[in-house]
Amino acid sequence: MCFHHRLVFSCGHYIWLPKVARACAAEEAFTREETTIGCSKMWSTGFCTMKVSQKCEDCSNKEAKSTAQIAEIKRRIGALKE
Repeated sequence: MCFHHRLVFSCGHYIWLPKVARACAAEEAFTREETTIGCSKMWSTGFCTMKVSQKCEDCSNKEAKSTAQIAEIKRRIGALKE
């Protein structure tokens, strides 16, 4: 199993970064072209994980959409009260 760098967002979602932090023997053999099959297991440790204070792109888009919908509903309710 290889250890990869991972990016954790404030919403709890994460992405794997392409850079390998520490390759296992199977992956190193694949890199040296000694085998045709590389390692398919991705692991991460606290040393390879970075946390950021922003939400992932999907959650940011959902939040923006919800905020716009709530603003539209408030506008319509205000128009009904007048």
